[in-house]
Amino acid sequence: MAWRSGKANMQRSLSLVVASFVIFAAAVAASAQASLRGTVTDVIDGRTVVVELSNAPVQVTLQYIETPVAGTPMGETVKLHLKNLLLGKTVDYRPGTLQFGQSTGRLMIGDVDVSEQMLRDGAAWHLPAHLSGQSADQWAEYSSFEAAAKGEKRGIWAQAALKPSWQSPASANSNSVQVASTRPTRPKGKYGDVNPNLGDVGALYNGYNAETRTGYIGTSPLGASNERGYDPGYDTGMDVMYFYRENEGNGRTGFFVITVFFRSANGNVAKDPTLTLTGAGKDIRLSSPKKFDYHLNDRVYEVLQYHVERSVIEKIVNNDSAYLHIGQGRIQFYWARYLLYNLLQLSR
Repeated sequence: MAWRSGKANMQRSLSLVVASFVIFAAAVAASAQASLRGTVTDVIDGRTVVVELSNAPVQVTLQYIETPVAGTPMGETVKLHLKNLLLGKTVDYRPGTLQFGQSTGRLMIGDVDVSEQMLRDGAAWHLPAHLSGQSADQWAEYSSFEAAAKGEKRGIWAQAALKPSWQSPASANSNSVQVASTRPTRPKGKYGDVNPNLGDVGALYNGYNAETRTGYIGTSPLGASNERGYDPGYDTGMDVMYFYRENEGNGRTGFFVITVFFRSANGNVAKDPTLTLTGAGKDIRLSSPKKFDYHLNDRVYEVLQYHVERSVIEKIVNNDSAYLHIGQGRIQFYWARYLLYNLLQLSR
C-alpha cells in the first residue's frame, strides 16, 4: 500500500499510539458483556475517579452525569461526597466509551449504580440524551433519580443560580459557580491537544499531538454476533481507527486500522486470522494482521490489527448488506455506518 513507502515517518511516529490504543480498547470492547473489578484509589473531581484494575490504573468518568466544576464551593462539596462514597472501595466497572488513559462508563458498588446515587443525592445533573447517547430506557431510569432530588431541593437543586454547562452562557461571570465540561478533560501534550482544523467529530473518539501534528479519529468498540446463532465460548468486538498527520493547509494524510478483539478462557480463538469483507460485491480478504495477546481478569485477550485501504471503509458505508466475517463471528454495522461515514469525511 502507498502509505507504507511514502508515509514511513508518519507510520513510525504513530505506531506506539496504535499499539497502546489497541490494548486499552481491547479491554473495553471485550468487557462489553462483563464488568471489571477494581479498587478506587483516587477521586479527581465530582464524577472522575481512578480505578486500580488487575493490570493498570484507569481514569474513569461516571456515565450520563455532570457535576459542578472542581475549585468552586459546590464542586468541592460534590467531590468530597463522591470520595466518601468510593475511596478505597471495591467497585465493578463496565466501560462504555474511551479516550487514551480515560474511560467513561457504569461504576457499581455492590448493586448500586454510582451515577444514579449521585443524581439521587442532588450531587449531579443528568446529561441530556443528545449529549450522552443514552437509550430511551436509560434516559428514563436516570431521569427518575434526578427528578426525585430536584423535587426535594437536594444539593445542587437548592441553588437556583447553579446551572449545568449546556444551560450556562460561555461568558459567565468569573465569580459565579461554573460547572464541568460534558467531556472528560484530557491532559495537554501526547494526544490531549485540540486539532483546530478537525471540526466537529460528533460521536467519534479523537486525539491530537500539536507538536508532531499527528492524531487519531475512530469509533467506539462495536460488538459482533455469532454467525451460527450459539455461544462459541468467546466474545468478539472491533473498532475502526484513522491515524493521520495534519498537513499545513493541505488536509491530512494517514491510514485506516480495523482492530478485532477476542476474549476467551484459554486463548487460541484466532487460529485463522482471515478477515473477509462480505456483502459488498466480490468478497475481499484483508491483509495479514499484527497480533497482540495479553491476560486480564483470568481471560485471554487476542487482538488482531489490520491496515486497510480507504476503499474498504467506503464499501462498508455504501452497502447495507456488508459485514466482516472472521471464524464464527459476523460483525454487522447497522447504525455504525453513520459513524464510519463521518470518519471518511474527516479523513480527507
